[in-house]
Amino acid sequence: MINVDNLDPEADRAKYALALAEALEGNEENTVGPTDRDIIVTAIRAYSALIDAGLAC
Repeated sequence: MINVDNLDPEADRAKYALALAEALEGNEENTVGPTDRDIIVTAIRAYSALIDAGLAC
C-alpha cells in the first residue's frame, strides 16, 4: 500500500490518485481535503468519459 502522506499530489498526480483510491477503499469512513476532493472529482469525470466512449464499463 502506498502512503498518501508521503506523496506530493502535484509532483506525481497518478501515483497520488492510486494511493488515495487505496486509502479510500480500505476505510468505511473518510474525510478528504480540497486537494483530495479535486483529484476524486477529476477521476470520476475521466472514468465517466471512458464509459461514454465505450472504453470502460
